[in-house]
Amino acid sequence: MRAMSLFGLLSAVALGSLLAAEAGPVVYTVAGGKLATVTVRSVTDLEDIVTTTNAVSGSITCDRAKGTGSVSLTVQVKALDTGIPARNEHLQGEAWLNAAKFPEISFQSTGLKHLQGDEYEITGDFSMRGVTKPVTAKAVVLFRDDEKAVKLFGGPALKATADFSIKLSDFGVVQPVVGLKVSDKLDISLSVFGVDKPKAEPKK
Repeated sequence: MRAMSLFGLLSAVALGSLLAAEAGPVVYTVAGGKLATVTVRSVTDLEDIVTTTNAVSGSITCDRAKGTGSVSLTVQVKALDTGIPARNEHLQGEAWLNAAKFPEISFQSTGLKHLQGDEYEITGDFSMRGVTKPVTAKAVVLFRDDEKAVKLFGGPALKATADFSIKLSDFGVVQPVVGLKVSDKLDISLSVFGVDKPKAEPKK
């Protein structure tokens, strides 16, 4: 009887996951704060710089049955932290990212393709400093739509991690130290958590 109950429980969880996967596109709202992290690495012979931020917002839409979806993310330039206040001011200044004129860095996907297992390939437009360039990222997406996750987070959840690279010179940043103390090539990693929370019922 106990074995049958355990089997029944596992079957119910599996069925729930299957139904969720066949439910069509699901929109996961990205949670900011400590649940979202963007890390930018600049590595040169003279200096390594690691810049981070948790000020990430946006959404991830995914149709698990079809292996398709879209991603829309935004990062606040003034929230980028290099670990040194004076260096942060330089980074946000007019000669670098110009936070006053271009306060946000954004990514809008143009395609999402399921590769295998939890792996996806994402293509899209990366916009920074008023310039938009195409990028391709490899991502790992983990879904949690079981009863425990829904109860804890308020709805089905996912965690997505991705890596890609850009060049500062492609976005108009051409300073004397680029290539010496700051690498022209920046390696970007992100980890975000999103929840598909049910919409509130309209008031009658």
